Amino acid sequence: MQHNPVSIRPGTRHAGAALGASVMAVASMLATAPAMAEVAETMRGLAVRGEPQPGGTSLQTPATSLMAEVVWLDNMLLWIIVPITLFVTVLIAWVILFHNRRANPVPARFTHNSPLEVAWTVVPILILIVIGSFTVPALFRQQIMPEADVTIKVTGYQWHWGYEYVDHDVEFLSFMLERDELEAHGY
Repeated sequence: MQHNPVSIRPGTRHAGAALGASVMAVASMLATAPAMAEVAETMRGLAVRGEPQPGGTSLQTPATSLMAEVVWLDNMLLWIIVPITLFVTVLIAWVILFHNRRANPVPARFTHNSPLEVAWTVVPILILIVIGSFTVPALFRQQIMPEADVTIKVTGYQWHWGYEYVDHDVEFLSFMLERDELEAHGY
């Protein structure tokens, strides 16, 4: 029988390596905690558009008319879905309480109720028509693109970004290095 030097046996150095990596991760988190707390304290007083508000439960304050329309649609759909959800919940509770084996030992033998079947087909169709009458025009308004003042083509490369102002024939690359460090890295 040959010994395979690559095999991993429980309780050997591989378990120690995993433990060492875990200890290093915890140590690095503890070391950066004071710096992160300082950054958070510095940022606390700055006002940011769209930042979460204490006790807030809705979408952020819209900055454009399109987003205002989306917020309105979201609120309208909430007023539609809540009654539907409550109605379905009441129906399920009704069935559980009044149509079980103990409360109704001999079930009825009918199979169709035409008015009920027509109602549960027509009512959802009407609800979808109401929802669609508001959402489809909003979707078409979102497809209208305003005329651009400036056209910028941005290309992401492996280690830098390329920017091109198409209408003005201006092009440049953005590196994460200082100008005096570019030559040392081959740029």
